[in-house]
Amino acid sequence: PRGTDPTPSRLVACAMAHSHDVRPPPGMRSKEERTPPADAMQRMHLGHTNGNVAEGTLPPGMSEKQPKTEANRRQANVNAYQGMHAMQNQTPPPGWQPQPPPAGPPPPARPPPPVGPPPPPPGPPARNPSSQARTNFAAAADPSGRAPNAATTQQTRTQATFYGNQPPPPPPGAPSYLQQEHTPASTATAASNGQFGAYPSAPGPPMQAPTQRMSPPSGSSSAPPAPPAQVPGVPNQAYPPFNEGGPPSVPTRSEPVSRAPATRRAYHTVTGGSFPGAGSPGDPASAGIRGGYGPSAPGFGMAPPPQAEPQSPSSRIDPAQIPRPSAADADKGTSEAPVLFETRYMGQPNTAVPSASSKYIVRDTGICNPRFIRPTLWQQPATADVLRSSQMPMQLLCTPMAVLPPEDTPVQVVDTGSMGPVRCGRCKAYMCPLMKFTDGGRRFQCAFCGCINDCPMEYMCSLGPTGLRQDVNSRPELLFGSVEFVAPAEYMVRPPMPVVHFFLIDVSHGAIQSGAMQCAVDAIKSSLDDIQGQENAMVGVATFDSSVHFYNLSASLSQPQMLIVPNNEEPFSPQPKNLVVNLSQSRGLVDNLLTALPSMFNQSLNAGCCAGAALVAAVEALKPTGGKLHLFQSSMSSVGKGKLVNRETEGRSGDSMKALLPKDPSYKELAREAAEYQVCIDMYLLVHGYVDIATISSAVRLTGGSLYHYPFFQPAQDKNLVENDLRWNIVRPQALEAVMRVRCSQGLNVESYQGALYQRSPTDIDLPAIDSDKTIAVHLRHDDKLQEDSEAAFQCALLYTSTSGQRRIRVHTLALKTTSALGGLFRGADLEAQLSIMIRSSAVKLPGGDLKVVREQVLKLCTDVLHAYRKHCASTSSSGQLILPEALKLLPLYTLALQKCVGLRQESNSEMRSFWINGVYSIGPTNAIPCVHGRLFALHDLCRYEADDKGLPQSLSLSSEKLDSHGMYLLENGAEAFIWLGKQISPDLLQNVLGISSIEGASSLVLPWLDTTESKAIHKLLDKIRTERRSYMRLHVLRRGDALEVNFFNNMIEDRTSSGMSYVEFLCHLHRQIQNRFNYG
Repeated sequence: PRGTDPTPSRLVACAMAHSHDVRPPPGMRSKEERTPPADAMQRMHLGHTNGNVAEGTLPPGMSEKQPKTEANRRQANVNAYQGMHAMQNQTPPPGWQPQPPPAGPPPPARPPPPVGPPPPPPGPPARNPSSQARTNFAAAADPSGRAPNAATTQQTRTQATFYGNQPPPPPPGAPSYLQQEHTPASTATAASNGQFGAYPSAPGPPMQAPTQRMSPPSGSSSAPPAPPAQVPGVPNQAYPPFNEGGPPSVPTRSEPVSRAPATRRAYHTVTGGSFPGAGSPGDPASAGIRGGYGPSAPGFGMAPPPQAEPQSPSSRIDPAQIPRPSAADADKGTSEAPVLFETRYMGQPNTAVPSASSKYIVRDTGICNPRFIRPTLWQQPATADVLRSSQMPMQLLCTPMAVLPPEDTPVQVVDTGSMGPVRCGRCKAYMCPLMKFTDGGRRFQCAFCGCINDCPMEYMCSLGPTGLRQDVNSRPELLFGSVEFVAPAEYMVRPPMPVVHFFLIDVSHGAIQSGAMQCAVDAIKSSLDDIQGQENAMVGVATFDSSVHFYNLSASLSQPQMLIVPNNEEPFSPQPKNLVVNLSQSRGLVDNLLTALPSMFNQSLNAGCCAGAALVAAVEALKPTGGKLHLFQSSMSSVGKGKLVNRETEGRSGDSMKALLPKDPSYKELAREAAEYQVCIDMYLLVHGYVDIATISSAVRLTGGSLYHYPFFQPAQDKNLVENDLRWNIVRPQALEAVMRVRCSQGLNVESYQGALYQRSPTDIDLPAIDSDKTIAVHLRHDDKLQEDSEAAFQCALLYTSTSGQRRIRVHTLALKTTSALGGLFRGADLEAQLSIMIRSSAVKLPGGDLKVVREQVLKLCTDVLHAYRKHCASTSSSGQLILPEALKLLPLYTLALQKCVGLRQESNSEMRSFWINGVYSIGPTNAIPCVHGRLFALHDLCRYEADDKGLPQSLSLSSEKLDSHGMYLLENGAEAFIWLGKQISPDLLQNVLGISSIEGASSLVLPWLDTTESKAIHKLLDKIRTERRSYMRLHVLRRGDALEVNFFNNMIEDRTSSGMSYVEFLCHLHRQIQNRFNYG
């Protein structure tokens, strides 16, 4: 507020908010007011400490008729500085003479400070929200009411002026860190190189400093400068381009990307006060995250070293200013149309790749869609030492069957006939846009091994004036980064397998009583019409309790024939034929069998469950054809082969991580046998108790299958969920009997693969089935040094059978720039990809490990990356700041969320943890964030959400502080959805949404379909979320005090819980960890 001296931290925050305006914020004096003349300093020494100068008084050496030139102004600053220096040392400056006070009335006194809490500071000027480069925490004022230290206030004022568009010229007698040449040319150069604290509103040419600094009229503040020139086609940005090697490049047209250009500012500064409880008061290591400067290059514009400030124990970090994904969603504009992204831009790989969670449209211009291959680093390190210094992983996340939006460039199908696809003779890489043709088109050089190959006669074509083949526009493999070749006969060992679905249903007494058997039958009946390849699709059905029952569904029979296998210790397939039949020919028998199953076993009292034996027998039945095996199980396998024992008590003991190890190795052996015969196993666990997921999940993971878990199964609530899961499993893009290999250019090599796969050789991986939700992680290593500023090439080749029965080779080619600069490496970091790798690494270490050690290793991974960035890219910044790379500014939040997720939460049981581990083994970048961090929406404000809006309403931060007792909120995490009702919720809202007037007397709450505006809006929002997540998600309606309310608050990542500290405390802790490494190594 005006008339009061703001605290130093508030001055810095105000200066940051007014970075576009050289006018001082409210309560801050202008430059002329802050630099009193020398005679004022003399009067202050004599006792006139009001700091005001009598009207008409001029500094020594300047007459009234002398113009106020820059040299005179500089001389006045020198005199003022010498006077201040002499006053601090209690020694009069040279040439000092006492002067009487000026005649006339005394100057007006400063008005008293206003009573009451100060009003909030004015907001920042309008700017592009997507380009917020720095976040400052405004520390609260000292509650003791003590005035800030004068030297500290003056120091902070000097620092605050450096955030304006034009810094004041330092006096010649100033300290060394301010002794820099101050000319308009140097000002422009420093600002253009990112060394300055100025933040122009748009990237463009270097800022042109005015030829003369004009003083504002007396009594007025500095006039705002003219905005920088707008580059045509470039959106406004709130920060300058950041370039390590010189002045930033100016784009000539709008970049078709959703993020800022590659020359943007590459760091995110977090400042503020300390948090109580984060460390001992007075301990420098526990001083929290203090205000200060971001990194600046040596030279002009470097901030002075921070002075020690008295930190109040009650000072707080402003939680509203820390980085959050909700703010990022608001920046991206979830309701706006997707942006266009070209994979190769102006002949170079486009490094400004949109995030996996944003909305974008991809134009394949020679490099594959990032939905297919997303690296952890969009710029590859040239040497292993550079990679080691960055502490970041170098991996590829390959999703070869990813779902493409209809607007993206589709994968083109290329049929080369009997010739087959053209390949390199040495490394066997497939023809792609990276190959270079030479010798008039008669030869081509491989982009991966560098071998010169002779072009086949059928494929030969002359080159044009530009060096490209004249038929390049008619060759999709030379235009697009993703293509599919029709495989000739030599790529087949046997005829392509048809689409086969075999359904194995639990009909034990427990399954009948719980409704699991009826739910499974209904889901299968509703999904038969959705099976791909209807003309050639084949199906089979079997049931089990303490024995296994097969059914002959031959089209020649009038009704199904049951075949019982009573021996569950050595199960087998009763006959080689007619257990799997053509669906179109035997559709009537299949429908009759599914309709009769509930009545056939309705009176059964057989409580035995031989799920393990049933799996062995079903795999035997599928060996001639291969296919997908769907197991519906409602209780633990208790008899026969694969019998398991209840280890739930082990999961509750101190050695709970040992319960995550498989108990029976027969399931893993069965998985290997199934993978060799191209059998993929999917499991649907409709259970009420323990089934030992840690053991049976190995059969799913090694065959490329999916595991679905429905704990505390309720038919009324989970029926739609089971049906949607089965339907999506059947209709999603998928490849059958596949083999995959990744090739790299010279200097790089594939070290290992990780995911839902079976690997028999070190170079190839076998996939009985791979779908759009499965991602393979490829770990890379350096074999040699890469050439600087060249391109590193990668190619993922997938030989598979399509659902139409055709053998194809899907090829994805990726090219990445190489660099030896760590700054470029951090700018090219992919947050979602690195988070996915972090989640996978923690899941691998959990079985048989120590939960506490795994949680500490997760924190260490985050600390290593941020410490490496601070050490190598921001070493000149203040030690009181937490410096975050712009591309990884949300990494601390997601690290904390990972520590609080189901897999690493202390109170999770072994079943929940095992299910989480199996799911994240094949997690991709798109699902990495929802796996650990959900989204919160205010349903009571949904009336503002337009009915025809293409996006989603803005999400809230996951903190209980955002919850209002009068509100209604929706929380979703990709697996479950919760509707939380406040205790004082409006009865009208309850009536319009739930159809009740009060929540006190209701025994259970459900979300009905009502013909009201609020109900329609909520259901529409749920449908959009489920479509985006590709999961129906179980919905829980909760009120205060419900048993499942703890699951709702476990998703409040930013709150302090039993699983970890709050988000603000975690930032302070993370900052201390980085400081300790600098202090103690």
